Amino acid sequence: MHEPSVRRWESADALSAETRRIVAATEAMMASTAHHLSEGIENLRLKEIVHELPDFLYVKDRDSRFVFANAVTASSLGVESAALITGKRDFDLFDFETARRHFDIEQQIMATGEARIDMEESYVVPGSRKQICRLTSKIPLRNDRGEVIGLIGVSRDITERKLQEDLHRGQAKLLEMIARNEPLPMILEALVLMIEAQLTDIDGSVLLLDGEGIRLYHGAAPNLPGGYSRLIDGVTIGPKVGSCGTAAWRGQAVIVE
Repeated sequence: MHEPSVRRWESADALSAETRRIVAATEAMMASTAHHLSEGIENLRLKEIVHELPDFLYVKDRDSRFVFANAVTASSLGVESAALITGKRDFDLFDFETARRHFDIEQQIMATGEARIDMEESYVVPGSRKQICRLTSKIPLRNDRGEVIGLIGVSRDITERKLQEDLHRGQAKLLEMIARNEPLPMILEALVLMIEAQLTDIDGSVLLLDGEGIRLYHGAAPNLPGGYSRLIDGVTIGPKVGSCGTAAWRGQAVIVE
């Protein structure tokens, strides 16, 4: 392994030692077969280990086309197998703005030859509303003459960590709103938004039971259609009055499949 590769990794403390070794081995093999980039990965003895890694690992050429991606990278992008991602660009996988953001950063890395370590990236999974957050490092890939021929990317999914951070911030915000005695509708809306942010493909609402315990009135529903909220505002509770009216009548959770 040539010395420049070793020096570039000494400062990348955030990456695990195992991942650094695999990427360094990948870099050396790819550089030695720069005339055919994919051949370097296909002949890599650590290929099976690379596919078993929990972290995203991929290689792109100078045009930001995937030359290689491990299994977890492909599955996270909705591609059935790692082999099918070869030749694709982010523009084939993401919305235009997300793809352009990735492309601009990668082109800058390859133009300057300077790595970008521990960037926080977020994107929506293709075909869903699920937001994914990753901690990404991208390193220029050089041949034996020192020329940049592409880049290596390593990412770790930090979605759960970010959700927990957002939850703690949301809870603190709610407590602050209560302490300031802000209007109940504002507090309830903040509560619903906080819960919606923690889950995928859900819209929430809060209905308030009146003092007589007879009717439900609108409390908060920031992402439900206004017409729906107006339709059920003031509904009389009962044993068969939808899920909300029934839950209020029984005093128990009601789940409708």
